[in-house]
Amino acid sequence: MTNLEEIQTKKVLVSRYTLDLPVHAEMSEAFLELDGIPVNITPGVLKDRTLREAEKEWRIVELRNKNNTEHGAIREQLPNGTVFQYDHMRITGQGLDGSAINKLVYSTLAYGWVEHLKIKLGNDDTLDSAQQVKNLLSKIKPLQSPPTSHATCFVQGCIEHSTLSESTTILFKFKDFPTLTASFRSTPYIGEQHPTLSDQKLLDYNADDELIWKSKNHFNHHIFRNIKRPLNGYDGEEILYAITQLSEGRYRTEVHATWYYPGRPDRENNPEISIDLGFSYITSEQPSNPEKFSETGVGGSPSHARFIMIWDTMLNSLATR
Repeated sequence: MTNLEEIQTKKVLVSRYTLDLPVHAEMSEAFLELDGIPVNITPGVLKDRTLREAEKEWRIVELRNKNNTEHGAIREQLPNGTVFQYDHMRITGQGLDGSAINKLVYSTLAYGWVEHLKIKLGNDDTLDSAQQVKNLLSKIKPLQSPPTSHATCFVQGCIEHSTLSESTTILFKFKDFPTLTASFRSTPYIGEQHPTLSDQKLLDYNADDELIWKSKNHFNHHIFRNIKRPLNGYDGEEILYAITQLSEGRYRTEVHATWYYPGRPDRENNPEISIDLGFSYITSEQPSNPEKFSETGVGGSPSHARFIMIWDTMLNSLATR
């Protein structure tokens, strides 16, 4: 383990932003939604494995649609993947304006593979979107050069996407600390003003009806930071806390940090943003230190100082790409 002052970082692209993370941090998965189409990206997957998974999924939907009197399932092979159209259903009736409705709807699902990235687009609820899915699949590129201003990114690649109707969730793991995970999430602003982090009352453990349960389960918590923290013009808040409770005769402790910016309903380019870092460990006795960090590094968890350094590095580096 290196000294704290020798920590090395790398800059990663997350949605339309950048973050600095330790060099041993890796993306474990990415979930995007672009114009209503879900995109799931998993790194480190061989092409053959992706093709096998796609073939298995195809057999399922093909069998499911075997007796569909309206239309069977359709598979279209593309140079960079395969697209399924299935669960065809005809909708008839009368619209609100009195006009007749008679249309065929279907679900869309696709698999692709780009530079060891398994890509899954759509699901049963992605309706009539075969062309949009194919267009998205063709726009997913590995990270080889600086992205354009119209791209949304997921660390190892980017997707050209000119509208701001997009959500991005990226998960990270750390080679040096097996129990440590992090995430970045941004989502477009929808509806009325979102509550701030403090208004969400994430740690409201004072209700009377919880006291008996807490005592029985040896439940306790500690908040060691809870402040307003503006980052690069975003008026966010952060909370760092730890929770311990008895579970099956052992004590499970979770340490968690969250920074949250609720977004602005009057600004299209001000999405809701959250950044998280946390880990958990199990011991036979309750942690003796009030902040509940493992004194002996149980389960590969970081020390308090290392955790805070990783966390502060992430937050202080947040920048618009």
